[in-house]
Amino acid sequence: MIRRRGEAAIAWLLLSLALAACDAGSPAGPVPAPAPVEQLPRGGSVVAGVFGEPATLDPYSPLASDLTYALATPVYRSLYRFDEQGAAVPDLVAELEPSGDVATLTLGEAKWSDGSAITSADVAATIARAAPPSGLSEIDSVLRRGPRRLVVTGDVEDWPETLARISYVLPRSSRELFSGPFKIASRTEGLEVVLRPNPAASAQPLLDKVTVRFTEGTDFLVALLQEGELDVAALPSSINLDQRLDELELAHGDALGWEQILIDLGGSDLSRTQREEVAEAVDKQAIEGGFVRGDGRATDTLAASPEDSGGRGPFTEIFRGKGEGAGATLQLAAPNGDDLIELIQRVVQVQLDSTGFDVELVNVDARTFYGEWGRDDVVDAAIRRVAGAPGAAADGAALRSLDALPLFQVETVMAWREGVGGIGVVPTLQGPLSKAHEWHVAPGGG
Repeated sequence: MIRRRGEAAIAWLLLSLALAACDAGSPAGPVPAPAPVEQLPRGGSVVAGVFGEPATLDPYSPLASDLTYALATPVYRSLYRFDEQGAAVPDLVAELEPSGDVATLTLGEAKWSDGSAITSADVAATIARAAPPSGLSEIDSVLRRGPRRLVVTGDVEDWPETLARISYVLPRSSRELFSGPFKIASRTEGLEVVLRPNPAASAQPLLDKVTVRFTEGTDFLVALLQEGELDVAALPSSINLDQRLDELELAHGDALGWEQILIDLGGSDLSRTQREEVAEAVDKQAIEGGFVRGDGRATDTLAASPEDSGGRGPFTEIFRGKGEGAGATLQLAAPNGDDLIELIQRVVQVQLDSTGFDVELVNVDARTFYGEWGRDDVVDAAIRRVAGAPGAAADGAALRSLDALPLFQVETVMAWREGVGGIGVVPTLQGPLSKAHEWHVAPGGG
């Protein structure tokens, strides 16, 4: 971890230079309609780069992160799942019979990687483990009605969306079994996870191997793509990223969905008044106009959706602090290598300095920041990206306590080299690997 402290004037000069160099990004080109699977080439391998490294691969661990969910998507099936447009579609559930707070689920026939059946007992055990933000945590009771049938009860308004939000079904035993199109063949901490086809999956992936490499830094990911060290990359949205990728002749796609940038104050010792002063000092409109632009938009809620900015949240009001920020030291953390967040971090430093806070910038390598460096390590405030999902309710407690200050919705971006096809952008918790079973390479290309 690297710490640095900058004077407001120097930070503002850096921002002015960055603004002067920025041009409007060009839109991504049209994506051709996919060919039928039976006509696509099979075999080959792909190396995909992601930003950071998860602390755990268990989606129900307290250490689980957005990247954990992304890696779980190709190896575990869910009760429901989200498609590219954010619609909840059935996965393991063959029939859903909702009736108010009660729903009856009938599972389709599906197998674990060892050939054994996925049963209602596996689903019940998974629900027992689930915790927020999983939709399964909203289920209060489960009654099994045989090996493939369950009756669940909970205060749920939309059962499909609830059953799609982090609803990966895990085996009730402690054995390492997988149900998705891929299985985890190996993991090298600090480097990569290797996925191989799951022979028991009903639909086989087109590739023989997908290597998910942990990297940090937008520039590093783009350079690896350009050099051919990566075939696919999940990139953090950044200033003029479209234009940079176009100049390098790298194919790319993006979508505005549920991904957000927020200020996390959950581990802070700041008083309520100081938090209000932080919320009042941050000028999101100024940051949006200078850096976010067409790649996102300001939001006042943690439940922003693609259709609008998510409505008016508590941060549209003007807080009237009592000057408790004057002279107080505030450490503001951000992940190294995320160009957009690092620029936002510097602007926020300037804005807070003007209210009397003595702001110290803390930069943490992305693997640590989004991995083992959790909420308990937040020094005073951390600017981070979080993925969301349709139907996910805003955390009212976090908003009321000012534990989280929503800033922007931002686009989800994927880029890939020539010869790789089938890449889709899914801007939800499903993540960049949700369509990895459809990825393919031209003969001799992988």
